[in-house]
Amino acid sequence: FYVIFMKCRFIKTILKKCELVDGLSFVLDSYGDYRIIYTATDNKNLTKTETVTISAKDKVAPMIILNDTHSVLHGKVNQEIKLPTVVVLDNATPYIDIRLSCMVIAPNGSIVSLVAEVNDQYSKIFTYTPEAAGQYTIIYLAIDHAENRTMKVLTLLVNEV
Repeated sequence: FYVIFMKCRFIKTILKKCELVDGLSFVLDSYGDYRIIYTATDNKNLTKTETVTISAKDKVAPMIILNDTHSVLHGKVNQEIKLPTVVVLDNATPYIDIRLSCMVIAPNGSIVSLVAEVNDQYSKIFTYTPEAAGQYTIIYLAIDHAENRTMKVLTLLVNEV
């Protein structure tokens, strides 16, 4: 008997051939599909093969960290507001590849998608200038390679100047 462990990911194949023993185990070193091929050959050189596929899926959503822990922000009409600096962490997706967006829902229901300024290689800053007094909703959304997503919602209360 022997077993071949094969992992195919990004056109890379890893093969490991080993003797079949009780308690045979292996470590999944990353997310993806692993194929285990069991092959047995008898003393008459007859061979039988069975294949099992194990999928290791990323089910962990990214984490959004803001440098300001207040869930309610305050601002004034027609004055630029620097929103909290945001850092996104994930268990499997590199920071640079996490999709991060920030949207503002104005009191009249209109939605504005903001463009980030890169603060440094790990954090981003968004700014917004409200045009009317009222309550705004700020939504940060992070999505990783496996389409896991997380949101952070803040309230922005805007007063007249």
